[in-house]
Amino acid sequence: MDAVEKKQNGVVYTPESLANYMVKKLFNTFIKDNGCYRILDPACGDGELLEATARYAKKNGIEVKLFGFDTDAGALAIAKARLEQYDFKFKLSNTEFLEFCLNNVDFKVDGVIANPPYVRTQVLGGDISKEIAKNFHLSGKIDLYQAFYAALPYVLSENGGISVITSNKFIMNKTGADLRKFLINNFHIDLLIDLGDTKLFDAAVLPAIVVGNKELTKHQSIIDFYRIYEATSGEKDENFENVDNVYLALDSGQTGFLSTDTNKYHATTGKVNIPENPKDVWALATDEEYAWAINMKKCFGSVISDFGKVRVGIKTTADNVFIKDSWEHVEPHPEDELIHPLYSAKKSHRWFIEDEDAKKLKKILYPMQVGEGRKKANPINLEDYPKTAKYLAKHYEQLSGRSYVINAGREWFEIWVPQDPKLWQSPKIIFPDISEIPKFMIDMNGMYVDGNCYWIVLDDDVPEDYLYLIAGVANSKAMQKFHSIMFQNKLYSNKLRFVSQYVEKYPVPDLSSTEAKIIVKTVKKLLIKELTVNEAEELIEVEIMKILDGKSEIHHAGQQSLF
Repeated sequence: MDAVEKKQNGVVYTPESLANYMVKKLFNTFIKDNGCYRILDPACGDGELLEATARYAKKNGIEVKLFGFDTDAGALAIAKARLEQYDFKFKLSNTEFLEFCLNNVDFKVDGVIANPPYVRTQVLGGDISKEIAKNFHLSGKIDLYQAFYAALPYVLSENGGISVITSNKFIMNKTGADLRKFLINNFHIDLLIDLGDTKLFDAAVLPAIVVGNKELTKHQSIIDFYRIYEATSGEKDENFENVDNVYLALDSGQTGFLSTDTNKYHATTGKVNIPENPKDVWALATDEEYAWAINMKKCFGSVISDFGKVRVGIKTTADNVFIKDSWEHVEPHPEDELIHPLYSAKKSHRWFIEDEDAKKLKKILYPMQVGEGRKKANPINLEDYPKTAKYLAKHYEQLSGRSYVINAGREWFEIWVPQDPKLWQSPKIIFPDISEIPKFMIDMNGMYVDGNCYWIVLDDDVPEDYLYLIAGVANSKAMQKFHSIMFQNKLYSNKLRFVSQYVEKYPVPDLSSTEAKIIVKTVKKLLIKELTVNEAEELIEVEIMKILDGKSEIHHAGQQSLF
């Protein structure tokens, strides 16, 4: 399998040091001495994990029998040569493991060590995804690694152990709800290890290791975790403790700021508090952090979704046709009334955008109009816009080639993900999907919003001051801390995801409180330049801390948490 095929099939082989670490964690899960342990790698590739298992077993005088599955015959040949160096029985099968375990219900092993392929649903294809989901009782959008997890109870003996590394997305994404529920219902998880952006694993995704046992008798509400990410550049050098090898720190559970010859890390431990609602993401936090976040929810009382909907921006699926730096010299030139400024992540700002910067925004041709009934946006009548009709006709082949648009019964020139045109002119908060810091900006000028951003418009009966209050709180350091505790979604280079499923749950204080009124007033002064950004942000943090310290005039006792 060449490099392109490996990427398409989600194949990333496990580094030797990481394999050794995973093997040790697997053997720590075994409850009793079986004499000879049957160990399986369901996607063994070139055999790194199986050889690491053999090395560990030989060193510690443990008898093992090894099983490996893979569809890559060339990789299996390498695995075979590696395992032949050891005096253990092994069997490698050039077979699809998911199919095998469904047809061989009597096959059982004592432990599974795995780095299953990471392939997204859209790469798998609809038919394959549906078949996997049906066979393993999965629902919604699935990734292939989720199916491998679902297959493990089929092959594990009672109390059998697992040490599995996959993408950490399932911890913090709404789409991981089914897998989180599955893991809790089928395993006792001893330890969840979030390797974050450490690059210990050469993959496009951020990895996590799940270590535990097959167990169906106990309900687990708390899981131990170990988390290690690259340290931020702002941390002082004297705060770091030198370590010879990051794996030694992992193995000993060492925490704090750690420094090797080449990298700096921040490691923490704590508890994963399992929410009652499986749709809620897991929060990896220390007891102190979790208590702080819960206090914020309690003291504030409401959340953003109580006052407005968090919407994603426009997704045209043909940006070259609909979005341009300038439409001035485009011929045929569409009607100007259909061309609008487009706010995007690359040009995102915190609090407000200067007029000169706003003029530099790209422009979007938006051939949509107010819809009827449930449909919030309809395509325009091209006969009413002859210039736009001529322009779009030049791109007919590309636009009509979007089969998903046609199959959905839509016009060939429609925007794939539009929004209600009435809302664009409403006062709104806009923020990018990915950013190192919160960048919530207030727009009063009717900007349209690109698909790499989200936006909030208040519900009809909500006072406009809530817009300023939400922006003030969302941009605060306190909310940034809340986000990092409750939503474990760090990307590389300390960037965070600000998606709707997180932001809609941001706590919001009572507008009638003295502190909230001051925050609103402060944000308004900032927008008209009566206060500098630093002055305003300092004032906002002070008022938020008053609420969190229980000094607010509003008494929230008896209010039910909306999370």
